[in-house]
Amino acid sequence: MKVSKYNKIIRSGDKDVAFNSATCALAEIDGRFWNIYNNIETLDIGSLNVSQKEIFNNMLASGYLVSDDVDELKILEYNYLSSKFVENNLALTIAPTLECNFACPYCYETPKKGYMSESIQEAIVELVKKKVKNINSLSITWYGGEPVLGKDIIISLSERFIDLCEKNEVTYNAFIITNGYLLNQNIIDTFKTLKINGYQITIDGPPEIHNKRRKFKNADIDTFSKIIENIKILKSRELDTHIRVNIDDQNKEHIEELLEILRKNNLNDLSVNLGHVRGDTGVGVNVKETLLSNKNYADIDFKNRELLKKYGFSKGSTVEYYPRVKTNYCGADSMGAYVIDGQGFMYKCWNDIGEEVLTIGNILDIKSGNGFNDYRLKNNIDYMMWSPFEHEKCRECWILPICMGGCPYNGIRNDNNPECEKWKYTIEEALLNKRKEFFEKKEVVL
Repeated sequence: MKVSKYNKIIRSGDKDVAFNSATCALAEIDGRFWNIYNNIETLDIGSLNVSQKEIFNNMLASGYLVSDDVDELKILEYNYLSSKFVENNLALTIAPTLECNFACPYCYETPKKGYMSESIQEAIVELVKKKVKNINSLSITWYGGEPVLGKDIIISLSERFIDLCEKNEVTYNAFIITNGYLLNQNIIDTFKTLKINGYQITIDGPPEIHNKRRKFKNADIDTFSKIIENIKILKSRELDTHIRVNIDDQNKEHIEELLEILRKNNLNDLSVNLGHVRGDTGVGVNVKETLLSNKNYADIDFKNRELLKKYGFSKGSTVEYYPRVKTNYCGADSMGAYVIDGQGFMYKCWNDIGEEVLTIGNILDIKSGNGFNDYRLKNNIDYMMWSPFEHEKCRECWILPICMGGCPYNGIRNDNNPECEKWKYTIEEALLNKRKEFFEKKEVVL
């Protein structure tokens, strides 16, 4: 028996805290824990009394102890690869157009005019037809540009996807990422009949901040008020609505003011997702000057999550602010996930959308059987073969199970060097906060 390499012991007051990143177990510990922990290599398990045996079993179940023959790193890599290359679910992010009614200064996309043709729509349906017999679920995320501009395409494709899933007894779900301005009661109700039950809408601060960042193209319009009213409609229809806040140096001091406005509008029962504005493709020089480093963002993010609690936001994982075990990182490094733009180009990451040199193919090529050319195959391989296990700093890192090398997009663009997740900077503070919540209720002591 040995102690796990993914343990983190935090000394705090009269009760130390133990966390294991491979299981995300958290416990207050006392002398009984320490006695076993410090003497595990010579411990005679058979001689333990009832109380000691109970502690030992809890430590084993929580991952603080593992058998001598267990290679924890290999287990992580096995789970990582198993998740990465599974194909029993299909997740498509579809942009019916890259056109947008907004001109957000930090947008990373390369805008293009035009809408998805019928031939491309047909090719996507053919892809689903081929996959639907061998999958358990189909997940669609409507994306853009502004996807609501292409609402007729969304309606047509949704009807066909739902029909295919019903005939093949496949679970279907759909989500839309929209700026929210073009929504109205009729569109929302129509989308609901098409099982679009989840929405992400961005609000970047109080009106005077939001309207400068989330601004209407070629017009000085108050987008904030219209979006708030549309979010209220979504709430009235009991739809899963997520408010996204993209944070950089320009609006970092205005988050509390926004939360107060949301509370006054009775929207604090919705999920708020905090996002880090990054220097991705298309971001201008002026915007890059406002970007926050990972360390600075992590500190701000932690404080904002405390504000979410203060203002009564209790829904969603962002409020929970507790690490979770990862397998593969996201759809970009998953075999069963693709992004498709209005011209039929396919990508692994939606940060790449609109950049043809970053495609992995075109849906029309796949339909005709032409396959991928060399550079497109390389793009696919770069994402699918991205692995934190190739990097010593990741293999030796105790937070690997909750980080998995960070975002593949960032790592690939950073000379194939993994970029550490925010947990590197805030994990101890987050764990001590959670300890306070847990153990004031007297849940677990080892």
